[in-house]
Amino acid sequence: MKKVAFMLFTITGLAFGGEYLGEFESIESGKRIEGSVKLVSKNGKKGLLSFGKNFLTDDAPDLRVYLHTTKVPKRYSSKNSVFLGKLKKFKGIQKYSLPKGVDLKKFKYAVVYCKKFHTNFGSARLLKK
Repeated sequence: MKKVAFMLFTITGLAFGGEYLGEFESIESGKRIEGSVKLVSKNGKKGLLSFGKNFLTDDAPDLRVYLHTTKVPKRYSSKNSVFLGKLKKFKGIQKYSLPKGVDLKKFKYAVVYCKKFHTNFGSARLLKK
């Protein structure tokens, strides 16, 4: 019975826990973004994406935080991205909750995107620690 439960747990996308680290880098010319990012997820529980105290980005309206399948996203849909929320501030520590069941083997990048002007500010490759 334990083996069946573990298999179901894995299939639903909940068994991809761990700690992931990355550094933001600019995507769009003239848009500055930098700093560290950390993602912590425990199997079967919601995860947390945290920006470090060294996080800094240029000011812009409607900046949003996503997990994405690619470094330089061209589209944002439920198949290739997970919306985590609007950027809380342009500098410093901030945290975003991940929905339960996010497949961290699929969504490998944290991305800051300006929805109003359809501009990717930057991304960070999330590497398992």
